[in-house]
Amino acid sequence: LEMVGEVVELERKTFAVGMRVEHPQSLINERQYHELAGYAGKSLPVADYSLQTSAWDRPVFSFCMCPGGQIVPTSLTPHELCVNGMSFSKRNSKFANAAIVTYVTPDDLDDLGFHGPLGGFDLQRQLEREAARLG
Repeated sequence: LEMVGEVVELERKTFAVGMRVEHPQSLINERQYHELAGYAGKSLPVADYSLQTSAWDRPVFSFCMCPGGQIVPTSLTPHELCVNGMSFSKRNSKFANAAIVTYVTPDDLDDLGFHGPLGGFDLQRQLEREAARLG
């Protein structure tokens, strides 16, 4: 796709933002399999989950649940903190993790003072810098 000399219009859209939570995989196995939890990773796959609720009239949900996985750093600078989750193919880590997210709309960006087509990136940068500051 050749774009040199072309005018490309950017538009703001709703996107998800949140945090990643980590917990022992054994806890998820016990909550999902109950008395069969000891078979997780053997004759049963390690357990996963999906969460859905709402808060302040917004959907809140889990995303990219990683059973038997780990949280990995994805920051681009030392002044920003960004993470993601992953599972190895064997899913044999002692931990599980998932992102817990909600939506941010263009109106939210305006209310927060992030204007223009790249306002979402500005919000992301602020959130990642604050996360790095808090450690």
